[in-house]
Amino acid sequence: MFNLKYGGGRRWAEDELDILLPGAEVPIDQDFMVSSNAMEYSDSVLTLDLMLSDPSKPQEGTGSASSARSVMRHDMKMQISGKYEYKEKSRFLLVVNAGTPNHAIHQIINFIRKGLQLEVDIFNISLTGSFIDPETNIDILSRYAGKSIIIYGSTLSYFRAGHRSPWDLLDPWEVCRLAKVGTSFLFASVADSNSLHSWSSLSSFPTPSTAVPSIDVENLAGLLDSLKPGKRATDGSHSYHKFGAKKNPLTGCFSDLDSALISHSKSAAKKLNKTFPLRRFVARPDATNGSNGNSGTVIVSEGLPKSAKLFASRLPHQPGPWILDYHMYMIVACLPFSDQARIFWNLAGQWDRNGLPPMALYNGLPHLINSKPGDQNDGNVTATNELISEKVRETTFQTS
Repeated sequence: MFNLKYGGGRRWAEDELDILLPGAEVPIDQDFMVSSNAMEYSDSVLTLDLMLSDPSKPQEGTGSASSARSVMRHDMKMQISGKYEYKEKSRFLLVVNAGTPNHAIHQIINFIRKGLQLEVDIFNISLTGSFIDPETNIDILSRYAGKSIIIYGSTLSYFRAGHRSPWDLLDPWEVCRLAKVGTSFLFASVADSNSLHSWSSLSSFPTPSTAVPSIDVENLAGLLDSLKPGKRATDGSHSYHKFGAKKNPLTGCFSDLDSALISHSKSAAKKLNKTFPLRRFVARPDATNGSNGNSGTVIVSEGLPKSAKLFASRLPHQPGPWILDYHMYMIVACLPFSDQARIFWNLAGQWDRNGLPPMALYNGLPHLINSKPGDQNDGNVTATNELISEKVRETTFQTS
């Protein structure tokens, strides 16, 4: 499955050494590239074979190893990875690594592209060791705000630094920010659930890695007004809010500033939970941010909303042409609730064992339709001309 640059058109190449002394190390360079006939996300093996000849019988001519015998062989198993490419119409991002079974990758891609007839981008974090796109030097997750991100939960060999889980490379602050704007996360077939649980506790109220601007208001009423959906930042970046608080002049003789700020914090937390029941807040006093001993501020931090979609599955993918029903449900559940509700009513009363056209499933949801029927793509009719199978229709209907 490889093309060797110095192989002369052969599937193998030789690097000859006249003498290799005991304990000596000699570097050998060989350039090779993946064959164009190789299938993406398949396994291939590169074999290194040490051939030794008798020193009393030197080889005649060059390029011949007929009299040499194999004394050591090492098979290097490699995964043929696809190249990441961002497509604006993609509704899903699938994050895989070298430890992800190839059949699982193909099953997820097949279900999304052929079953749901939606587009999906694939990113292999084993190639970069992070979620940063090497070509643009930006976090790829930020491109999928409001969409669905599927992260396969298999552990990966992190170069020469042991093994890592994919979420070890995730910034909890970025996940929380994206979840606030409707981004869904699915950790599929998690191998280490304890590690994921520890990481998820950090994403509830994460600490930003860089300075984040805060919104300063005069009082609690101003804070409640600034937190209304139409006034907060659309990208979910503003998570810190401050409002001024003072001691009650009538009870100032019997209490200090700290107790007054604690009272204001409790009152703010109670009011926030009642006004915004689906959002999470933490209010804490800050007596150091006042001009005198009679005033200070209350800092309110907004965390992961209760309506956030962060799912995890532990059932592994089994080999086969199709994904299991359990995983179908999990992937469909990643779609926004408004889309699922529309799909439910589109499917209510629809029954055709021969399949349904995508327009019947996604009627009124133009962002879920890749192209118009009959459009051409590389000489082939796009998937929107294909029918959605009855099995996929049933799964989508039940999930919605």
